[in-house]
Amino acid sequence: MSILHFIKDFSNTKNINKLSSALFILLCVFYFSIRITLIFSTNTELMNGETNNVWNILNVLEGRSLYMNPEEAPYEIFQYTPIAQLCYTGISAIFGSQNYLDIFLIVRAFVLLINILLAIFFYKVLRKYFEVTKQQSIWLSFLSLLLLTPQNWIIRPDGIATSLSVIAVGFSIIALISKNGKHFLISGIITSISFFAKQDAIQLFVILPIALLLIEEYKAIFIYVSSLVISFAFLFAIFYFAFGDIFLQSIIGGVNNEISLINVFSVLNRYVQIYGVFPFVLILLAAYSVIKQSSNITVYISLVVIGTFLFGAAASLKLGAWINYYTLPSLLGIFLFALYVKDISNLLTAKYVYVLFGFYFFTGIVFHFASAGFIFSKQEYNSTKKIAEEIRNAIPPETYIYTTDRNLKLQLFDRTIFPNCEIYGIVKFDYASFNKIQSQSIYITKNDTFDYVYNHIFDNNKIKEKKLFKDYLIISYSE
Repeated sequence: MSILHFIKDFSNTKNINKLSSALFILLCVFYFSIRITLIFSTNTELMNGETNNVWNILNVLEGRSLYMNPEEAPYEIFQYTPIAQLCYTGISAIFGSQNYLDIFLIVRAFVLLINILLAIFFYKVLRKYFEVTKQQSIWLSFLSLLLLTPQNWIIRPDGIATSLSVIAVGFSIIALISKNGKHFLISGIITSISFFAKQDAIQLFVILPIALLLIEEYKAIFIYVSSLVISFAFLFAIFYFAFGDIFLQSIIGGVNNEISLINVFSVLNRYVQIYGVFPFVLILLAAYSVIKQSSNITVYISLVVIGTFLFGAAASLKLGAWINYYTLPSLLGIFLFALYVKDISNLLTAKYVYVLFGFYFFTGIVFHFASAGFIFSKQEYNSTKKIAEEIRNAIPPETYIYTTDRNLKLQLFDRTIFPNCEIYGIVKFDYASFNKIQSQSIYITKNDTFDYVYNHIFDNNKIKEKKLFKDYLIISYSE
C-alpha cells in the first residue's frame, strides 16, 4: 500500500476526529503533568516575586502585619493590594504549616485550583450564553489554561486577580446577552474585588464604561459605575481601617519604575516567543469586528479586548513589567472566538488548528520555565537549613541579617531585613533609620555577589570584619 493511499484511507471523518481527540487528551496530560511538577518543585523563585510573597506570608503567620512601615526594619515593601495575599496566607494558616516548602506546595496547588475554576467559568458561560457546542466549549475552556501566563501559576496575586477580572467582564457580557441589569451590578462588585487583589484591574474602571458608552448602553453604565463606586468605597474603608496610612504608602507610588519604550518591544517579543501570532490574530479579529459594526455583543467584547491590550502595552513601558500584562486581553479573546467558532462549518479543521496552537503554546511555556529551572535540589534546601541553624546559633538574637540567598532568606525570615532585594534601587523611601541599626546587622553573600543594598544602603566604611562560613561571606559592621 502506498503512503498516499494510506493517507487517503485514514483521512475520513471518523479517523480524523479520533486523532484530534487523542491529541487533545495528550495535550491535557502534558499540561497537567507540568503544573503538578511545578507544585512539588522546591525552586523558590519560579517567577519574579514568589520568594518575597512567601517571606511576607511567613511573617504574617508569625504575627506581623501584612503591610509594615517600609522605612523601618525589616524594610519590607509589599506593593500589592491585599486580597490575594490574604487568601494565600489564610490557606497556609488553615493547613498550619510554617515550613516554607509546605507553603509553596499548598499555595501553588490552590492557584492551580483557581485556574481550573476559571476554565469552568468559561465553559459554563460559553455553553449557556454563547450556545457553543459542548465539545467546542471544552476546547475553548482548556485554551484559557494555556493562555494563562506563568505568573498566574505561582505565588503572586496574578492568578486570583486575572480570574476575577475575567469574571467581571464575563458578567458584563452575560448582562448584555440576557438583558438583565443585575449582572452589571455583580460585574461592578467583582471589578472592585479584583482591584483589591492586584491594582491592574483599575483598567476595567475605564475600559468597560467606555465600551458600554460606544455601544450606547447608558443604563448599563449607570448600574456598573454605581456598583463599582459603592463596592470600591466599602472595600477601601475596610482595608484602610485595618492597615492605616501604610496601606496607601505601600500600594501607591512606593516603587518608581523607569519608563522605557524598548521594554514594550522586549515584553511583546517574549510574549510572541510563547504564543506566536496569537495576539496579532486576536487584535485583527477585534478590529475587524468593530469596523464591520457587528452586533453590540461582538463590538463590546472587541472594544474590551483592544482596550486591555493597549493597557498591557502601556503598562509594559515600565521597567520590570512582564508578559502577564497581556494575559487578560488574550483570555477575553476566548469570548470573541466563541462568537465566530459557531460559524465554522468544518469543525475538524478548527480542531486541528486548535491542537497545533495548543502544542505551540505549551512548548513555549515549557521552555519559558525551563530557562528558570523547574526543580530545585532538596539536598540544597537541607544544606541551607543546616547552615541557617548554625548562623542563628552563632549570632546574638538581636542581630539583623541581610542576604540575597533566597533559601537562606526564607530560613531566617524572622531575622532578615531588606527582603525585597530586587527593587530597592527603584524605591522612594528613606532608609535613614538603618544608620542606627547597621552595627547590629550582618551581610551574608555567596561568591562575593554584592547588590544595590550593599553598595548604596549599607555604609561600607563601617565594615568591622569579613569572614568565610562554608560557601558564604559574612560581613559585620561597627558603629
